[in-house]
Amino acid sequence: MMIKRFLSYLAVAAIMMSAATFVSSCSKEGDKGDKGEQGDKGDKGDKGDKGDKGDAAGTFVVTFDFDNGDPAITQTVPAGGWATSATGTAYFGKRFVPATPGLYEVGLPVYDLVGWTHNGAQFDFSTPITADITLKARWGELSFPPPLLVSAVPVNNLDSAIAYAKANPNSGSSSYYAMVIDADINAGAQTLDFPGMLQIIGIGGERIIQYTGAPNAPLFLINCSGSNTVSIEIFQNVSLRGIENSTTNLVRVENGNFRMMSPGSKITGHRTTSQYGAVYVTGADNQLMMYGGEITGNHSGAVNSSGGVFVENGAYLHMFGGSITGNTINPAAAMDVVLVGTSIDASRRYTRSVVGVSTPAAFAGN
Repeated sequence: MMIKRFLSYLAVAAIMMSAATFVSSCSKEGDKGDKGEQGDKGDKGDKGDKGDKGDAAGTFVVTFDFDNGDPAITQTVPAGGWATSATGTAYFGKRFVPATPGLYEVGLPVYDLVGWTHNGAQFDFSTPITADITLKARWGELSFPPPLLVSAVPVNNLDSAIAYAKANPNSGSSSYYAMVIDADINAGAQTLDFPGMLQIIGIGGERIIQYTGAPNAPLFLINCSGSNTVSIEIFQNVSLRGIENSTTNLVRVENGNFRMMSPGSKITGHRTTSQYGAVYVTGADNQLMMYGGEITGNHSGAVNSSGGVFVENGAYLHMFGGSITGNTINPAAAMDVVLVGTSIDASRRYTRSVVGVSTPAAFAGN
């Protein structure tokens, strides 16, 4: 009986030990399971609305008024940006015109640009630009002695003035003179064949130089020999008036330059049978330059011609201002400019104020 009870205790103890072992094994953390497969990629979200376009940066125009007869220039500056100072030199006659008529020795350029003003005050170029503005040039003192009146030459006498300038060079072998007129004058045919420059300036209103020479000669023949250059410049209030029965041009440039420098200057009233019109420029590098003024009211009776300007053989027409309009050829057709065998420098700016233009077509498009 005792043995049987003892065996029963052993059985119960064994069962309890097995249960304890089972509980212990169940409470221990199991091994990490295998990584599951990646889920499918989600659908792409809807595209967001497009943002509003930002405003373009503003720009302003700064105009530089040289206040000397030269054309103004402009700079386009970003809002809040800075302008860059323009440079220049004032020649006698463009700004500083004597009140007394006569022939003057003028030498070379004499005034230097020393600054710019805005509304009368010196302009500081570190100032941000926030609006369109105009700056006016401020000129310094004379760099050379002032122009000298030539008392030996009668006033308002073109023949005497040109003869004196030719015979009296005042800058090496060159002659630099300005003729100031305060009345209408008559003039015969003039040949400018000396190195240098002659400026003609009108004061006190429009001043007409009426050609009274032979029909087969121009008022101005510009033909300086060799590599020398002569220039004639027509300034404010001076009008060159042609004749009704000419067989040639009013102005003929064969070696040198002819310049119209400011509003108020004019070439008009010339009627010719020549195909070359009122102004004829021929030969490599010879030039007609316009900064202002008008070439208008001229006529050529020839075919394949120009009533206004005829340029050929490598010469140049440079237009920075002014206009060439109202010139005709037979039968009363508008024809202002003819260019033949002439190189066009793409860096030059040509006026749009031209009605009739013959070759090359590139001229009409500028």
